[in-house]
Amino acid sequence: MNLTLHRATTCCFQMHPLRVVSKCKCTCWVQQQNTLPNATRNFACHECDRGKFSTSGNVSMCTACAMGEYQNQLGATACHNCQSDSWTLLPERQDISDCRCNAGFTLTAGHVCEKCPMGKFKPSIGNEQCQSCIWGSWTLDVGSTAVTQCLCDIG
Repeated sequence: MNLTLHRATTCCFQMHPLRVVSKCKCTCWVQQQNTLPNATRNFACHECDRGKFSTSGNVSMCTACAMGEYQNQLGATACHNCQSDSWTLLPERQDISDCRCNAGFTLTAGHVCEKCPMGKFKPSIGNEQCQSCIWGSWTLDVGSTAVTQCLCDIG
């Protein structure tokens, strides 16, 4: 029995301030060779899951977003990069909240990673607050990543 897979994709594009987002809906059907066009069997096409994308629109070619990227939409054609100074701990992440601030950076109330201020440090990736140097010590710069960067005050 010879079967032919037919696929039709309908897309619309939405403009956003920083990117163009396409929303596509696909329809698939299988038709047995030498049959009339109405002798088809429809089945559901599936878009790429969140955390994945396909540049071709082919669901069988979905690729996981790499570390440092995320995708929160179904049927995406690309992944979003994490904000500056942040990274994901695993690939195939599905939300911007999966992006973690790099060592030496802390997450602000505005969901932006900023360097630890002078007198503080953060040794690992994550959204924890920066830690204060012990009493009587201070860092010489912002964005410190280790307690060893806390130096004793003169005097």
